[in-house]
Parts: sequence; structure tokens; C-alpha cells
Amino acid sequence: MKTIVSITPLPIAADSRTFKIASSFARFGYHSIVIEGEKSNLNPADLLFELRSTGSGPLAKDRTVTTRRNVCSERRHNLHGQLIKKRNRLPESVRKPLRRLMFLPWYWYCYFGPRGVIPKASLYYLHAPYQFPAVYWFSRRYATPFIYDAHDFYPVVSPNTFYKGLERWCIRKASAVVTVSEGIARLMGQEFGCQAVVLRNCHDSRMEREPPQGLREMLGLSSDTFLLVSVGQAKVGQAVVEALEALAVLPTSIHLALVGKNTEQYQEMVEATGLQSRVHLVPPVKPDEVVPFIRSADASIILYYPFSVNYEHCLPNRFFQSVSAELPLLYPELPDIKRLAEQYGLGIPIDPRSPESIQAAVMHMLNNTDTLAKHRQSLHSARKVLGWEQEEIIVQELVAGILKENPKAVG
Repeated sequence: MKTIVSITPLPIAADSRTFKIASSFARFGYHSIVIEGEKSNLNPADLLFELRSTGSGPLAKDRTVTTRRNVCSERRHNLHGQLIKKRNRLPESVRKPLRRLMFLPWYWYCYFGPRGVIPKASLYYLHAPYQFPAVYWFSRRYATPFIYDAHDFYPVVSPNTFYKGLERWCIRKASAVVTVSEGIARLMGQEFGCQAVVLRNCHDSRMEREPPQGLREMLGLSSDTFLLVSVGQAKVGQAVVEALEALAVLPTSIHLALVGKNTEQYQEMVEATGLQSRVHLVPPVKPDEVVPFIRSADASIILYYPFSVNYEHCLPNRFFQSVSAELPLLYPELPDIKRLAEQYGLGIPIDPRSPESIQAAVMHMLNNTDTLAKHRQSLHSARKVLGWEQEEIIVQELVAGILKENPKAVG
């Protein structure tokens, strides 16, 4: 049996893309192993793949492999943190050269950690460029190909010349490059001269589990309440302020639920606008429960705006999760989102930075029940086309082609 090893700097519980791809490898009949950079408290019996944790990421708090290498790395990592604190007390003229001097050993100890647990494989699948040196070392040692999957346009996410050079090297050595949207693929082509395969973050309904309660039930809202949901981690580049301003002038029967990590940061903002009874800050639910959890809402609002070129060409999980939950969309007119939303008739476009635009779109949904029903009908058909079952065919063909070209790969 061929072995495929996926490597991610994140905990797998917070990396749905790696989770889906690794699960697909197992379905294809490969021995699928995931090396996560931070430990996830998941039940191995619930996984289709084997999970190993390095604990070598900069935010790691636990390790599943206790070796002398890991203990030494942890001591060095702690020492590095102490050095940073001391460095920050120095004047800028001294701090700048010290930053450059300290960067390489920090990178070495944080991201070469996977070498302690990465096994031989027929193929390595690298998520993000940061662990490329470790993967490349194994790739060269065992004459094993690797695929590089760029979840973002990293020259914007990590605008460090070292990271940019690292990714360029990674792309040059990879057997194939994969990314999340056509827009990001074009940006990568312009920046690195590569032709990336587009693999969208579609939702895999086969992995869903029913939560103890749905969103509406948990909030104690009746069916008369029009419930908007914004799902996903709160981050810069989302027009939450404008959404609250729009809600303040909308009828009191309209509620908004912000579901995901870090939403508590909006508590003060909600109180300042007097919307405590209508805005609900809901902590994240388990990844495999998200879609069933939000399905009881009436519509989904996506608040991304072109904060950067990375956002401008995004095609995020929350888009596909909303489609799978069959929730009519209030969506930003970002190219990749707009193209799919218009193609399948998924909802109403908005300018997230305009409270008036959000208000008008919500009222249109509220006052045009026939249009809302039409969107739901379109979503029912689209969720089958925009599901992971279709998308994983791309992965299957890509991997089969690379393995065929490298028949002597170990694993």
C-alpha cells in the first residue's frame, strides 16, 4: 500500500482543508498520515487517517512524541523567547540587526521539528511553505515527490523576503502546486511563474455530525425571527462594524449570530450599539458540526472585503459551508465568490462596507419570499455540484499521475 504523508503547521482540528484531503487519500486506498504542527485532541477512532503531532510549531503547547530532540528544542524555544524580551528593550538601531541574526535559528528549531516524526512515504503533501526544508530533506533522501498546497497568497500573508524566497524554492522543487481559487492561482503565476491546480475548499457532507443543538434552538429564537449568520473565525478584513450599523436600523425581528473563534472581541462594540439582545456571539463548534449547526438560520452573510489581494481573491470555507447548509447568501462582489454565486443563483450581492447596502439586501430578502425560495431551490442543486465529493476527483487524478511518474518512490 502506498503511503501519503500530509504536513501542516496547524492543529488538524483547525485545518479543514488538510483534514479533507487526508481523508480523501484514505478513501482512495492509500495509507494516509497527517503530521500536525500543534496537537489536536481528536479521537483516533473518528479519523480515516493516522495522526501524529510534532508540537514543533511556535504556538505548540503539547507534544505526542517525547524525545531528547523535542526536549532540547523546547528549551531552545524558551530561551529564544527570553532573548526576544531582552532584545525589545534595546534601541531600534540594535534591534534590527539582532532580528536578522535571531530569525534563522528560530526558524530552524520551530520548523525542522517535523523531521523527528515524518516517516518514509510514496508522496508528501505540504500545506503552507514554512515546513518545506524538512519535507525537502525527506524528498531528496528517499527520492520521493511532494505536492505543495498554498492555502493563501503568502507574499501578502507573510511579506518577509526570507519566506518569499523559501516559497519560490518550494514551488520550483514541487512536483505540483495546488491552491484554493482561480484568483490566487493567477497571482501565484504572476509572482512565481507556476501553473497551480485549483482545488476549492468545498464542504464534505460525508463528515458531518449532528450537534446537540442547532443554532436557533441554542439561542432560543422562534421561527418568526429572521436569523442571519456569519460563520468563521473573526479576523481583520471583515466589515463587522458596518453589519452592526445596518442591524441597528433594521426591524427588531432580525437577529445576527457571529459563530466562530475570537468573536468575543466584538462584545464591547455590540454593547455600544445597544444590540445585546439581537447580536449573538457564539463560540466555535466542532468542525464536523458547523454545517448542521447553522442550518436553522435563514440566511448567511459573508463580510469579507478586499482588505488585501489575498482577500480579494478568496474563496473561503464559510462560503461553501453556507452553500452546503442551503442558506441564501448575502455575498461580497469579490471575483471568485461573485462568479460562483451568480452562476448558481445563490443570493444577493452586497457591499459589506456599506451599512445601507446590507440593510437593503436584508429587507429585499425579508419582503420577497418568492426570491428567497428560489435561492433555496438553487442552493439545493448547487450543494451537490459544489461539494467535496466532486472536488476530490481533482486530487485523485493529480496524485495518481505523480505516483505513476515516480514508480520507485518508497512507502
